[in-house]
Amino acid sequence: MDARPSDALAELKRAVPPPARVARIDWNQVENRLGFPLPADYRALVETYGEGSFDDFLWLFHPTSPNPHLNLIDELRVLREALALDTDGVGPPPEDLVPWAGTDNGDSVYWKFDSTRRLGSSVIVNEARGDAWPEYELSATEWLLAVLTGRIRVPVFPDDFPSRHPSFRAS
Repeated sequence: MDARPSDALAELKRAVPPPARVARIDWNQVENRLGFPLPADYRALVETYGEGSFDDFLWLFHPTSPNPHLNLIDELRVLREALALDTDGVGPPPEDLVPWAGTDNGDSVYWKFDSTRRLGSSVIVNEARGDAWPEYELSATEWLLAVLTGRIRVPVFPDDFPSRHPSFRAS
């Protein structure tokens, strides 16, 4: 699986050019704070694109963002607390999810821990205004590439996303 995400990142960079420069991250410090390792493809994605949004709609959470709404660590706490209050039983247990992106509509994009408590083998999207939880057996980078190039359609996203020529805007 390691070769596929790196191929996906190279293809994503061709489809959606990244910013020229991004800040360095101390991944050991980040993962020590979280208590678990983050997927290698996410680390490469954030090291390539940094903090910002795709088509001014899909925001990539960043582990060192000063903005609490874009900070992966802050969003993990906030979204788990919110999901714990949702007692209807729809969707995976909050402790099985880690958010890594979100939309302007309030939709959340998660990894789901697999049976061995590893992250990164699937992406799950939670519709902000409903009970939809579409799941994709893809890494974060593979999923982003598929969404931004129109290979997959996320039913909870608006029809006009992505644009015909997706872009990334650093924040």
